[in-house]
Amino acid sequence: MLIVSTKDVAKNIGFMDLLCRLGVSYRFETEIEIQLKNIFCDLPRQSDNDDLYTASTLFREL
Repeated sequence: MLIVSTKDVAKNIGFMDLLCRLGVSYRFETEIEIQLKNIFCDLPRQSDNDDLYTASTLFREL
C-alpha cells in the first residue's frame, strides 16, 4: 500500500504516520525512506495542494 499510493501525498504521509504510531514502522524503513525522498523531491510542486495536517506530519517525520 505504501509503494502503490504514490499519487496522493497526504495519504502517503498519513499512512507513514500511522505505521509510526502503531510501532511497526521499523518493518518498513526502506519503503518509508524511499517515499520520503520522493515526497521531498516533489515538495515544491506538492506544497500548494497540501493542508496543514499534511505539512505538519511531513516535518514531524524528519
